[in-house]
Amino acid sequence: MGIARAITLVTLVTAGCTGTIGGQADPDAEETPATTPSDVDEPGFDNPGDQPLLLPFWVRLARVADVAGVTEDDPLLSTLRAKRVDLGDHDHANGIQASQLWNASRMKTWVDALQPVCASDQLRDRFLLPADLDGFIEAAYGRVATDDEKATMALAVEGLGPDATHQTLCLAIFTSAEFVIQ
Repeated sequence: MGIARAITLVTLVTAGCTGTIGGQADPDAEETPATTPSDVDEPGFDNPGDQPLLLPFWVRLARVADVAGVTEDDPLLSTLRAKRVDLGDHDHANGIQASQLWNASRMKTWVDALQPVCASDQLRDRFLLPADLDGFIEAAYGRVATDDEKATMALAVEGLGPDATHQTLCLAIFTSAEFVIQ
């Protein structure tokens, strides 16, 4: 299985949201009848359509820096900073507005700019994948990895060497919807 195929598989699996909305129900609370949208007087929210909204560049940069254990101005992130406009950041001096669209070109640029981070000694010293997968996911997503995620990732990197496994898992997590999308 090639690295690109493994990244695609792991990214698709980790893209789903596993959280709950509103927590658990209060068992002592009285049941209320269900309402339909026409019963509610509150204004709705504006759905931007089918296109996912990308987190602002500076948020994604801060998240990568945090996981890697470096500051945002660290040389390790120089490729990301150099590609910031291509990754959706603004450049007011040149009349370029920020963009929150997540398209194929931006995805490729994001993966290319992350490769030096994933291959770095700084990241490997902090998280050697797959051994430290739990810690990496907790640092990246702010939650514990599920058993299904770990099993899927293990399957996706089956047969890859240690370097390819580390790189594939790192890129899959940093490119997942949970990491880059609002």
